[in-house]
Amino acid sequence: MTKSKYKMKKPYDLKLQDKVMNSKFNLCKNFLYFLIAPLIIMLVGIILVSTVGFNLGTDFSGYSTFRVYVNSQNDFGENFASYDLDNAEDYKAVKSIIEGAFDAQNLDIVSYKVTTMNIDDYLIIDGQAIEIDFVNTISSENRQLQNENLREGILTAFGYQNDYPLAVSTVDYVQPMQSFNYMITLLAAIVFAIAISMIYLSIRYNAYAFVSTIMVCAIDILSVLSLLLICRVVVSMTIGIIVLSTLILSLLNIFVHYSKMKYNIRTDKFAEKRTIKVSELSAKELLVKKTMMYICLILFSIIMIAISVPAVRQVGLGLLISVIVTYYTSTFILPAFVGTIYKQKKN
Repeated sequence: MTKSKYKMKKPYDLKLQDKVMNSKFNLCKNFLYFLIAPLIIMLVGIILVSTVGFNLGTDFSGYSTFRVYVNSQNDFGENFASYDLDNAEDYKAVKSIIEGAFDAQNLDIVSYKVTTMNIDDYLIIDGQAIEIDFVNTISSENRQLQNENLREGILTAFGYQNDYPLAVSTVDYVQPMQSFNYMITLLAAIVFAIAISMIYLSIRYNAYAFVSTIMVCAIDILSVLSLLLICRVVVSMTIGIIVLSTLILSLLNIFVHYSKMKYNIRTDKFAEKRTIKVSELSAKELLVKKTMMYICLILFSIIMIAISVPAVRQVGLGLLISVIVTYYTSTFILPAFVGTIYKQKKN
C-alpha cells in the first residue's frame, strides 16, 4: 500500500491553535503590564463613586409620574388644539410641547407612552393621553414645588391653565421598588458563591486556589462596576444580572484553567517545565476555543443592545462590559496568578 501524496489538511482552528502555541508572546512575564489597565479602571471607579455616584434608575431612585389629556375628542371646543395620537404628526407635536416644558425645568423624561385618561369633571371617558415618568433633580423636601412648577408649565403650554386645569393630572411620586437591602442580598450571594468555589477548588485542584479565586473574581467584579460608572449605564434591578453574569464567567474561567493545568501536570504533557510556564501554556491551549465562545457572547450582547426595550438594552450593555472584562482577565491575568501560587504535590 502506497502512502497518499496528499497530506490531510488541518482544520482552520487547529492551524490557529498551532500558531498560538508556537507564539513567543509571554503572558505571565508581561503580567504586571496587563494589570495596569484594570487598576486604572478601578481607581477611576473609586473616584466616581465618591463624587458623582452611580447613574441610578427608577428602581432605586423612585420617580414622579402624571398624565396629560390631549383633547383627542375635541371636548374643549374649537379654541383648543385637538390631537389624535394615532396620527404621527399629532404625536410628534404633542411630544414637542411636553419636551419643551421639561426643558424649561431642566428635567429629563424617563418614560413617555400613550395611554388613556378619565376626567369625571369634564365627562371625559378613556380619552387619549400621554403618561410621563421622570426623576426629580432636587431634594425630596422641594420635590412637590418642582412637580407643581412642571405641571403649571404643561398646562400653560397646552393653554389649559385657566379653563381646564384637570386636563393635566397631579404629579404623583412612586417610591423606589428596590433599596439598600437588595444590594446586601446581592453581595451575600456573591460572597457565598465565591466561598463555595474556593473550597471546591482548594479540595479538588490546589490548596492555594482560594487566593487566585478571590483576586480574579474581585478584579472582574470591581472592573465591571467601575466601567458601569464610567459609561454611566443606568443601574436598575438589572445590576444583579450583570454582576452575577460576571461572577459566573469569572468562576468558569478559573475552573477550566485549573482543570486544564492539572491535566497537563498529571500527564506530564509539558515535561521539565516550571509551574508558571505550564500555566501559560495551558492558557494558550484554551485560547482559541475560549475566544470563539466569547465572540458568540459579544454578538449576543450586541443583539440585546439593539432591542428597543430599555431594560433589555441595559442588560445587553452590562453583559458586553462583563464579557470584555472577564475575557481580558482570564487571558492576561489569571495564568500568572495561578502559575505563581500553584504548588505541585510531591510524589
